Amino acid sequence: MFFTVVLEFEGVTSVSQLTAKSANSALLKWREALTNPRGYGLTVEQGRRISRALDGGVRRKPVMLNGITNVWCQTVLAGREGIALFNIIATVPPHRLRRKEGGRKTRPEGIGKTDEAPRRTKTRKSG
Repeated sequence: MFFTVVLEFEGVTSVSQLTAKSANSALLKWREALTNPRGYGLTVEQGRRISRALDGGVRRKPVMLNGITNVWCQTVLAGREGIALFNIIATVPPHRLRRKEGGRKTRPEGIGKTDEAPRRTKTRKSG
């Protein structure tokens, strides 16, 4: 499967894509590439903290979000105050997109189409 991994950490938003068998293995594969934290927009120190946190925190598998298909979430505590939020989304790889006349890419048949209205997520205010 093809996954998009979105990391939010200390003001950094990092988006990367990779191939893996599951959301959990996608996160583990993401972690393996953390040897170059600047490739993710992180400082070396931020990379170390996230790496240490993932070493101890990926024993729990990412959680599938309720009411949304092919989206998982994982948080890890990276240091005393740093929480790293990972969103892992199963996506369509570019080679699976077909071309329409005029050169624009479209989704493969059946991907992203639904007869029902988009689902809205609920947010809670903390405090």
